Amino acid sequence: MSLSLTGIHHLTAITADAPGNRDFYTRVLGMRLVKKTVNQDDTSAYHLFYADGLASPGTDVTFFDWPAPRESRGTHSIARTSLRVSGRASLDYWAGRLKEHVVEAGDIRELDGRASLDFEDPEGQRLRLVDDGGAGTANPWDGSSVPAEHQIRGLGPIVLSVPQLAPTEALLVQVMNMRAARQYEEAGASVHVFEMGEGGPTAELHVAVEPHLSPAGQGAGGVHHVAFRTNDNAEAHRMGEARARIPGAVERRGRALLFPFAVFPRAERHSLRDRHGRAGLCRGRATGEPRRKPVAAALPRAEARGDRGQSEAARLSRAGEAGGFDESPPAIICDDASERRKGWTASHGRHSPSVIAGNDHPSRRNALMSEIRLTGPLAQSGLLAAGSAPKDARLAVVCIHGRGASAADIIGLSDAFGLSDVLYVAPDAPGGAWYPAPFTQPLSANEPYLSNALGRIEEILAGLKAEGFGPERTVLAGFSQGACLSLEYLARNAGSVAGVLGFSGGLIGPDAANRPETASLAGTKVFIGCSRTDPFIPALRVMETERHLAARGAEVEAVLYPEPGHSINGDEIARAVTLLKAIG
Repeated sequence: MSLSLTGIHHLTAITADAPGNRDFYTRVLGMRLVKKTVNQDDTSAYHLFYADGLASPGTDVTFFDWPAPRESRGTHSIARTSLRVSGRASLDYWAGRLKEHVVEAGDIRELDGRASLDFEDPEGQRLRLVDDGGAGTANPWDGSSVPAEHQIRGLGPIVLSVPQLAPTEALLVQVMNMRAARQYEEAGASVHVFEMGEGGPTAELHVAVEPHLSPAGQGAGGVHHVAFRTNDNAEAHRMGEARARIPGAVERRGRALLFPFAVFPRAERHSLRDRHGRAGLCRGRATGEPRRKPVAAALPRAEARGDRGQSEAARLSRAGEAGGFDESPPAIICDDASERRKGWTASHGRHSPSVIAGNDHPSRRNALMSEIRLTGPLAQSGLLAAGSAPKDARLAVVCIHGRGASAADIIGLSDAFGLSDVLYVAPDAPGGAWYPAPFTQPLSANEPYLSNALGRIEEILAGLKAEGFGPERTVLAGFSQGACLSLEYLARNAGSVAGVLGFSGGLIGPDAANRPETASLAGTKVFIGCSRTDPFIPALRVMETERHLAARGAEVEAVLYPEPGHSINGDEIARAVTLLKAIG
């Protein structure tokens, strides 16, 4: 048998945060999102594709979006993914860029004769930038924030971890026809380099022998599979036949001994999957030439998955066309001095949430809070309070923060609104999040957390009512996850509040257009503001939320702004103030 793998085709990893993943790989790494579709084996999940400017084979890093826990690191796994850049100057550039974006990285070092730089993405995906010496063709992306000469050129050597070499070596050499090329030491492990095709950084597997490690547990931040290219269909079939002849090198007790893998011929895809200890052929499209146009969203063939696949793909595609994903952990910060003068700005900042807006210096805010004395049930509710004292307030506004933020962040709306006759209260979510899964997932995915969060709002409203703030004097205001929660509470509890301010949010659940609730919302005022290209809130969901609430009689104003970002701008603040002045 003579097989000839030509190199790495793609690598697929796992994310539990599609919006954050997109932000990191496009904004920080400067890669092109060439395709956004759904996982053909699980149509409820996104499948994201990042590559070079032409989506060239060998440049794809793709991600399945599953609500999975973090990977448990260990052996029997793909341990690190290399990305190629050209020259030491590029590595110096990347060392500075990663530091600028607060990405932890190691030092530039020589490893296996090549300059390298190790780092991790926000979910712990282990990555390595490798100097490939400028070999081969580069296809930079004009839309990247990274200069063309420093852009990521494609996939480099893939690092595997195994407890013993022999079974893996048998598979790589006897079945996949790779060549044992050399060996080096890293972190106490012996690393064996296997080449395919012409060799070089685009066609290498580095196998680290680590018998002291426990088996890895696959999860977010880990790799699902790596795929290689063959010259034609016949080779893919011959590889499947050869694999069957040495099962001991591939399976043990029905589980993959080596690692998940797939083999892609140039003309037609045949995936030989051993992740679950079984071989099978899956047909799709892949060629040895640049094979797909860069598109914002694409639907897999619905007939391959039936009606459920079609509806799920359509739903996710609509979100993609709106430029957004499901909501991701936002933290609220002020990032623009001009907006501070006009009002208040919130933007995505996961690492250090805070609010510094206008007069909202921390010492000023703490002084404001210290003047507010809550009484009755509210005194024991653990709320932050600002603005007017309860006895003097015309309205009470319950401020609900987003995931990753806090009550101390969202309470800054009190200064942004600048209304002296309003009491503001804000609760903290346990662990910084009101519910764990994206807000467009099935409701069951967020239970019991969603019910607990809605119950928390109900408790606060009951406490305010005891202080004289009935529904006609109460407003909910939330940002991101807090906006979704506020709008969801209104939809389920007609007549509970006089108004809702939803900054970057929408109704919760997979379908906002066909809600079961019908109770009248007549007289309830609602404002929803969101960027048309918000990376976390689909514009379609905003419009569906508006239509549902308006159909039930609410006075809804929904505005989609052309400016990108996940933020609250000055115009939204002005509209919110107008709404608050019209109540009470």
